[in-house]
Amino acid sequence: MRSRRRRTLSGRSTTPSASTPTRPKPSPGATSSTCCRCSSATTRSPRSSATCSGDGEDDRSTGILETSGVQVQAFTTDLLTTLSAAKYKLLGQERAITGWALNPLDLQALEMLRENGATGAFLFKSRADIEGFLGPPVVTSLGLPTGTAVAADWNRAELLPVGDDELVFDGKNRTANNTFLLMFEGRYGFRVKKPFDFVKVALTA
Repeated sequence: MRSRRRRTLSGRSTTPSASTPTRPKPSPGATSSTCCRCSSATTRSPRSSATCSGDGEDDRSTGILETSGVQVQAFTTDLLTTLSAAKYKLLGQERAITGWALNPLDLQALEMLRENGATGAFLFKSRADIEGFLGPPVVTSLGLPTGTAVAADWNRAELLPVGDDELVFDGKNRTANNTFLLMFEGRYGFRVKKPFDFVKVALTA
């Protein structure tokens, strides 16, 4: 999976400089897919969506949820039972679990769980309590559809630089107001090295 990341910075300077650092090419076995361009204001959401949920059709990227070999945990009894089953799907095979990825609304559903239905005390008093139950840290991503989570050993994935990064200096406004723009652009691939260390979790029946 490949994406293009662009950052634009502004500031003041009296000594402009620019450089173009060189990145190594990815190995031939790296997962490939179509690149996308994102401005600095919208970089996070499109890349997250492609990395997590890309369907791999036509010129679109293949995301983690569609990667062949990823384990699947079906909804079982209730939300907490399902999450526990997913966690021990990895731990029971002596595999590590280093983090969870959830849609923000699914994290909210966990925060709102109460004892004895809808009137008891909240089961989790803080996000730390939720992570205590799940094991490793939790991150949220709008790239995951509501009702689907990922538990994984994220050390089994890697970010691959593709070609060279580019740093562009734009100083055309320096004589007017002593300001400048710097644009950093890089092309990267994301690869799941060991899909069996990832579990796609259905949080609803």
